[in-house]
Amino acid sequence: MKKVMVVDDDNFTRELISMALRRHGYEVIAANDGLHAIMKAQDEKPDLLLLDVMLPDLSGLEVLNLLQSQFLIDIPAIIMSRIHHQKVVIAADRLGAIQYLEKPFEMSDLIEKIQTIPGFMNVSV
Repeated sequence: MKKVMVVDDDNFTRELISMALRRHGYEVIAANDGLHAIMKAQDEKPDLLLLDVMLPDLSGLEVLNLLQSQFLIDIPAIIMSRIHHQKVVIAADRLGAIQYLEKPFEMSDLIEKIQTIPGFMNVSV
């Protein structure tokens, strides 16, 4: 079972995404801020990160950068944000994010994007 870490400081959004992922056969690890996300990623070794840009401590982009550069963890990431600014999209791309998803989005769009990742296709139960 593929593990997906959902990092979002909004409880409702995080839970909604988590429920959709579980319904499609993914194991979910959740965090509500960047520091907890880093600690959990080191311990849990998720197969995919879903990172909100705006977090209370570190941005989702900073989390991705720290995991990749300081902790040498290479996990594919989808960046989620209400901010659709070209600088954020470019920064996400430079950090190696595989997708950028603007909020609000349909859960079906998120699942579709996940299922295009090699190894994540047809995980649905």
